[in-house]
Amino acid sequence: MDLLVTTLAVGGSMTYPILILGVLGAVAALAGTAGIIKSERLRNYALALALGLLALGALQLLLAAASRVYTAHEIGAAIEHVNPSDQITLRSAGWSRATNLMIVTLLAAALPFSIGTALFGWAFTRRLAR
Repeated sequence: MDLLVTTLAVGGSMTYPILILGVLGAVAALAGTAGIIKSERLRNYALALALGLLALGALQLLLAAASRVYTAHEIGAAIEHVNPSDQITLRSAGWSRATNLMIVTLLAAALPFSIGTALFGWAFTRRLAR
């Protein structure tokens, strides 16, 4: 929980889109899977839901990677004119911030990726069985 609070506090501008996509992915994964389990009519859309969940997880990881590159640029600009003895401390603090966001993103993307992969396999074998 401390990691999430720290990431929200100092995560930068990419934190909120990543977390919004994470919440959206979790809701879509759980509600979509529950709908597919309950309704025969919705089972026809299982492959589309699986591909959507996988795309959502990939978009989260893409935003996190872009944020990491942007953070590297920010770190370089911030320590350019700083005393060389302080550069190591500032660089490690910057990379810690970028790593926190990447960890939170991996945790947020785990649910859409895992349910999307399982649904994709189920829907694909279901289509092959027809």
